[in-house]
Amino acid sequence: TKNYDAAFKEAFGDHAINFRELAATKGLETEGLTATVKDQDLIKSGNVPSSLRYGNQGAEQVHLNRYGYHFMATVVYEQGQKLGYWK
Repeated sequence: TKNYDAAFKEAFGDHAINFRELAATKGLETEGLTATVKDQDLIKSGNVPSSLRYGNQGAEQVHLNRYGYHFMATVVYEQGQKLGYWK
């Protein structure tokens, strides 16, 4: 949640990934999805779009679907590249 973003960054520094923010800003585009009205509302409030969530239940649904997990893998891989974990 937004309340934990700063604490997470402070605790993990460059290793931290703000998945919520990245999913809201580029998750749908990266996965080739078109935003629904529900997605647009969630994105405006800085939340993970429902199209990346299992069951498309909205902000209350915490589990990702196949698109959400693929996007998560993509951002983890990109962060690992930046940190020099792999090439």
